[in-house]
Amino acid sequence: MRVFACVALVVAVGCGSDPVRHVADAGPPDSPRLADAGPDAAAQPVTLTITDRGTPIVGVPVYFQNVDSSLVSATMTDTNGVASVVIAPGGFVTAINPFFPPIAFGSPPPILETFAGVKPGDHLVLRQDSSVGITITVIAPADVNPSAVGYKLYASCADSAFGDTIPPPANGSASTTTGTVTLYDCQGTADLLLVTTDTDGLAVRYIYKPATAVTDGMTLDLTAATYVSALPRDYTWNNVADSTDNIGVRDYLASPKGLLFGFALNVSGNPATTQAPMPGFTGALDIVESFQQPSITSVRDVFEWGAYSPTYTTDFGAHLVPDFATFATFDKATHSGVWTEVNGAVQPDFVTAGLYVSRLSPSLVWRWRVVAPYAAGRFALPVLPVPQDLYNIAGDDSVTFEQLDMAKVPGGYDAVRAGIFASNSPLDVIAGASGVISISDQPQVVTLQAPARRKLVRPRMNRR
Repeated sequence: MRVFACVALVVAVGCGSDPVRHVADAGPPDSPRLADAGPDAAAQPVTLTITDRGTPIVGVPVYFQNVDSSLVSATMTDTNGVASVVIAPGGFVTAINPFFPPIAFGSPPPILETFAGVKPGDHLVLRQDSSVGITITVIAPADVNPSAVGYKLYASCADSAFGDTIPPPANGSASTTTGTVTLYDCQGTADLLLVTTDTDGLAVRYIYKPATAVTDGMTLDLTAATYVSALPRDYTWNNVADSTDNIGVRDYLASPKGLLFGFALNVSGNPATTQAPMPGFTGALDIVESFQQPSITSVRDVFEWGAYSPTYTTDFGAHLVPDFATFATFDKATHSGVWTEVNGAVQPDFVTAGLYVSRLSPSLVWRWRVVAPYAAGRFALPVLPVPQDLYNIAGDDSVTFEQLDMAKVPGGYDAVRAGIFASNSPLDVIAGASGVISISDQPQVVTLQAPARRKLVRPRMNRR
């Protein structure tokens, strides 16, 4: 994240309604299927499947270990990209360098991926995906509203929820304008939103075209469509701690096929209030992200979603998980990341972390990503057995925390454990008609014993 690294936009609005692609009433894709409670529950295996662009990856070393790091099984993925073992609740599953060939000069540092706190019946997933792009030409009608000076096209399968700019009509007097946009993984249809904007970049009017057929190289003529006025939306954030610090806001709209629209603003105060026009098309799911940095060690990030309405009001402080009061360090004696926490109204469900490790002698660098159930101020890495023990962090090894998050999500850790490494942002794990995700993020890289600073940038809006 960011392994949350969402934290495919997966937004579900409940039974019978799918506002974002790849949704199911049963929950987010790749959610762990847990064994039914009962005498046979412990006999259910934990399964890990590894794929690269849909193709199984064969021969990846996978280690299944109990919570005390005792080895249950050292195996490799089979021809289906699967490794599966019966293991007691609470243990670790670690894949060694799943997406890269054997280490050679010039190859990327090896990456270890660890799921901690697994349960019998878990179906864990590691995957790499690729996107297929198409280019379409859009002919848009000129907006006669005198405030309209800009044009943007948004699509449920676009690269960004912030839209693609289309040139305004020539000389300001032409009846149409034309632009070219690139879309990704549309599967033949897309929900489209054409928005005209004022000099501040705010929405003036819009055209919503759901379930539109799209093919590579096509021309889409929207000139017969009618613009609808964007209406003002009132926002209020109550219970704002550190009210002198700005709250950054991103407000997104999702359609039945995917994330469709987004814009950003800043607010401050307690309560913090503002108003902005929104293209609130029928059936839109609204996702408001509010983030605030109260200190150099912590960023608060809250995602709240529900049916779009002209008014948004939230109790910001009531959703917050604890802040990081200190930068994290790595305790080699316990093979654990540790930190101090402060404040917080709700307890996190899990932690994700990304470490960059460097060893001088013998020379070796590697990355280690982990997702683990929440424990106050710490997470543990397994102690790997021979021959992978060279990756255990010890001695003079230098450790950089490239990423560290505490998060609370609907359904808890069980709801996201299986597919967390396959997501790109918290938007990826949004599910249900309404809900809240709350995250504390360690915003800066901390270098211990000194390798060059590096950071995994957590993606916020790139949906590929």
